[in-house]
Amino acid sequence: MISPGESSWRMRVFWFLAVLAYVTGAVLGPWVAGALGGAGVLFVWRRRAPVRPALGLACALLAGAAAGRATPAWVDALGAPPALPAAGEVVSVDLTGDGVRILVALDAAPGARVRLSGTERPPGLAPGARVLVTGALRRPPPADNPGDFDYRGWCDRRRIAWLSQGPPLLLEPAPAAAEAVVGLRAAARGALLETRTPEGGGLLLGLLLGDQGYMAPWIDRAFDATGTGHLLSVSGIHISGVALLAFALGRAVAARFGALRPETTGALLALPASLVFVALAQFPLAGMRSALMVALSLVGRLVARRAGGLNVLGVAALLVLADDPGLVVEPAFQLSFGAVLALVLFAGEGRGLPALFRASLAASLATVPIQCAHFGTVAPFAPLANLLIVPLASVAVVPLGLLGLLVAPLTPTVLEVAAEAALALACVTEVLAEAAGGLWIPGAWAAPMLTAPVVLWALAAWAGPRRALLCAPLAVPLALLTWPPATTCDVLAVGQGDAILLRSGRRALLVDTGPDPEARVVRDALRHFGISRLDAVVVTHAHPDHFGGLIALGGEVPIDALYTNGHLAAGPLGTRMAAALARLGLQPTAPPQGPFRLGELWLTFFNAPPGAVATAHDSPGGENDASLVLRVDGPGGAVLLPGDLEAVGEARVATPVADMGPVDVLKAAHHGSRTSSTPYFLDRIRPAAVVFTVGRANRFAFPRPQVLARYAARGVARWQTDVDGAVRIRFDPSGLTMTAHHRPSAAAVRARRPGDP
Repeated sequence: MISPGESSWRMRVFWFLAVLAYVTGAVLGPWVAGALGGAGVLFVWRRRAPVRPALGLACALLAGAAAGRATPAWVDALGAPPALPAAGEVVSVDLTGDGVRILVALDAAPGARVRLSGTERPPGLAPGARVLVTGALRRPPPADNPGDFDYRGWCDRRRIAWLSQGPPLLLEPAPAAAEAVVGLRAAARGALLETRTPEGGGLLLGLLLGDQGYMAPWIDRAFDATGTGHLLSVSGIHISGVALLAFALGRAVAARFGALRPETTGALLALPASLVFVALAQFPLAGMRSALMVALSLVGRLVARRAGGLNVLGVAALLVLADDPGLVVEPAFQLSFGAVLALVLFAGEGRGLPALFRASLAASLATVPIQCAHFGTVAPFAPLANLLIVPLASVAVVPLGLLGLLVAPLTPTVLEVAAEAALALACVTEVLAEAAGGLWIPGAWAAPMLTAPVVLWALAAWAGPRRALLCAPLAVPLALLTWPPATTCDVLAVGQGDAILLRSGRRALLVDTGPDPEARVVRDALRHFGISRLDAVVVTHAHPDHFGGLIALGGEVPIDALYTNGHLAAGPLGTRMAAALARLGLQPTAPPQGPFRLGELWLTFFNAPPGAVATAHDSPGGENDASLVLRVDGPGGAVLLPGDLEAVGEARVATPVADMGPVDVLKAAHHGSRTSSTPYFLDRIRPAAVVFTVGRANRFAFPRPQVLARYAARGVARWQTDVDGAVRIRFDPSGLTMTAHHRPSAAAVRARRPGDP
């Protein structure tokens, strides 16, 4: 039999257990969830335990399973886009950065939505407005690289079927209340952007409205490096702080005048204050979680019933997941609810600095594995940084900024002071980031190992240190299962351009940096792989699609050497590039002569003749034919990276490359241009597989049909980054294997050796 005390404890955590059941059902699927739910109810019934909680948990398990199937089923049933123009109703209007994103539910596609991107919002365009969508519809792009943000998955979980450019045509304006909310946010953004301290105003936009579009890069990096980046998306701490201030104000006023009970007055003022703040910030996840928890706690105070922390967290999670079940797999949900769960379980009670540090440590340790799994990074000094930055932001800067917005129509002075205070906060954060040495980059593969200490800590708290130590050895096989492969060549999908990463052990070399001026794709991939330093970067030739991300990447990742073919660019671009490289301490040099070693890989460069480099800009194909060519020999085979060689360059390197032995995998020269991949070159190299680095629907129509026909006639297996995503070539003594982000099954590769048919 279950004792009354034990039953009471179970009811205090029932809603938290319901969340665990819901998430379990979503992960395991309907059949397994149904079997577990039925077995659980049967077990409880046989034990003569209370059946109602068991039935509730079984229902949560099945609800999670149904929600987990909802998104795949909806996507599978998605048909062709509706005919344009198409009418619909505006669901939301997102004013972030210098653009506006409008979510529209189309009448012709019930249950599906389209997301439009524009630069201006005409009056009346707010939730509830009737509009006409006229721009071409396209599916959101998927994640193509490890560490990429999965935009298609994000859209599918929100039933966003298509994307479109340009604002819609307004048919009927939105209701006045919706227009007022959107207009209030627009007015707040305008007031913050007009401050005399632009960097402070940009930070206030993030702290108050969750808008990071105007934030200075150095501020973003400082908050990221100190593990306080959660403050920039309207942290739940801010919502709680606003509610607490409103509650204290209402209670003080009621105590002074005696109109109502102080507790009631405080709750009646705190509830709308927190909800208005969340609406102004466009309902961020952490804000909604905090607002729901605040509302539940305040309602408990109003009815004189104090709810347990786990149950409050559980009810808030279920309400959020009921609206959007797919949130459970997103980092924002996991980080927000994981941090609060750690606070409820491990922070304990108490006051003063020790209690604050214990709370900061608990939240930081609980979120370390989540941050590592999604971003490949760890902020080692986050507990100390949060201990200082969070109170400064939540107690000083945020309330001052909100007060400045309230009185902005009367005087801008308070908002100017708030912007100065925000800039001072950013400077303090940057000092802490420099003292901490930046982020640690263990890589996503380390997340399971970092989970082990958190689990052992929880076991020690609940089951005792002895049982926790008995479970510690289980972390060893977990680490072995997640250990990354030793030697690989990763051809990243960077659109119409090249970025190829060679790794062996702890050493890494990057061939070209892609066209992205911000180099986000390459940086995120390096973090996912756990690469914090590059032994060298090779720029094959001076075209932006091969070196466009060099400067931004150099500002994010230390680079020991930079190898080029003799120049990066001519004219004003070359001058700016040289100055930027000097600031980074990078001096372009010629690559080493002869084979040199990178871990288990042997690298051999084939340089263009000095005359070809000197006259590269004088002929149409000169720059391409001046490309550095790199042959990579490793355990089990060889890979050739020929840059953008055209016919002349291919003829020059075909014989010396072939004389070194067969090439198993070829990166197609010049992205599959008709002037490259000549029959003579392919017959000399005789690759078994080719990788085309091309962008989706690129304007050059690469790879060209005649080039594809040449490879097909020779039986060469084809891989394309626009279709397959990033392609991985794994070196192993038994041979090379290839996988891709969208083609995970491994394919063995073996080039035709001399004497093969």
